Amino acid sequence: MQSKNNNRSLFLYTALIFIAAILIIIVAFFGQKNLDQTRVPVKQPENTVTDGISQRASEISEQNALLITQNETLTTLNNELMNDKKTLEDRNKELEINNANGNLLCTVYQYINDKKLDDAKEVLSTINADALTDAQKLIYNNIKKILY
Repeated sequence: MQSKNNNRSLFLYTALIFIAAILIIIVAFFGQKNLDQTRVPVKQPENTVTDGISQRASEISEQNALLITQNETLTTLNNELMNDKKTLEDRNKELEINNANGNLLCTVYQYINDKKLDDAKEVLSTINADALTDAQKLIYNNIKKILY
């Protein structure tokens, strides 16, 4: 009876090892398939046959010419953007001055409404008439006629 039991154990262990091996093979197959699907294909060069140093030098020269052209284009674009930035900074300063002058004109108008003509004259004297826009000059001249 002992011998039959040992044979059964041996058969059972062999069957378990075989089943485990089959499961490992199945898992590896599906894992490899998934890995192949997620992997990005590597692009091979069109001409895989190398003709030596002269062929490689020719390829590098072409790439270098392309990079030089791109560099010149980007440098030109960068210079244009820097000029636009300076122009925008100048325009921003101009608009800040116009805004400040507009605020001063509003203050002068408020002083006139409050019958504080001396304060209005004082604030009006701080405004630079040359820096005013056309609309602000019109208001400036009208206020000046009221005060003087």
